[in-house]
Amino acid sequence: MTDDTIRAFDGGAVSKTSAIFRGLWRDGLLAAASWAAAALITVGLPDVVPWGSAGLFAALTGIAAGVFLVLSFVVHRLDRLGSGIIHYGPWFIAIGIWLAVWS
Repeated sequence: MTDDTIRAFDGGAVSKTSAIFRGLWRDGLLAAASWAAAALITVGLPDVVPWGSAGLFAALTGIAAGVFLVLSFVVHRLDRLGSGIIHYGPWFIAIGIWLAVWS
């Protein structure tokens, strides 16, 4: 066994990286990235049609990105609520992508 592996409870060797990321919600990380992209695009690109609420929209999508980032670490501890959030994970990603394209 190398330094990059640890012993699992069942006796099998597991890499440290896979042991760390086993509890992460991958869709939550992707949702955080897509919502953060929407916020950055809103702030970074000039408005073709000024609508006056770009700052608020960027702030709200940035906050949502932060929430998804936190949830990606703790969603597995939320029992029934967490399983509902996990179920809708692909939709959260799709909505973030849609918001990034729309903004």
